[in-house]
Amino acid sequence: MEETQLQFLTNITAGIFQLVNITSAALALAVWDYSHYQSLRNIAYYGSLIISASISTTIVIMLLRGIHNKQPYLMLPFIIYCSLQAVISLMFLSYFITTAILQYWFSGTLSLYTTQMIAIFISASLYWVISLWIVREQRQQIEKSAESYHKLLKHRDHKLRNSFTKFRPLVRLHPWAYIQI
Repeated sequence: MEETQLQFLTNITAGIFQLVNITSAALALAVWDYSHYQSLRNIAYYGSLIISASISTTIVIMLLRGIHNKQPYLMLPFIIYCSLQAVISLMFLSYFITTAILQYWFSGTLSLYTTQMIAIFISASLYWVISLWIVREQRQQIEKSAESYHKLLKHRDHKLRNSFTKFRPLVRLHPWAYIQI
């Protein structure tokens, strides 16, 4: 895939990731009934939501900065997070598929809840797997271009160094220090 296409797809992936994180935080705030809990638990809940949103935002910023500055190590947090989420989504998907199979086997019907959960976790698993593939491709492409650039610099520096040191001997100033004259 071309670099611009991968960069575009990675930007879309980062946007969807941030949108899902904001939506899930808003839903978590809407679902929480603060009147039933002590204030310490409410503070802990809201604090954990703020920390979660901050970590997710930091991961997205690092991903986008890694793309923009061509620094593949900045993409690693997203790849790790994405891998963990893919494993979790696939585990939940297997649980709900197993539940649906057993439910159909014993009662001959499928519940709407199980079917909805299967659809949700199929879409979540697909998103995480596709996002992981896109970002890893982008990272590998950046690593390849950086590697070829470093080889070019190394070759150029080696030629430059050899041209200056051909006829200039080293003089020992100290047991550990040499100078070129």
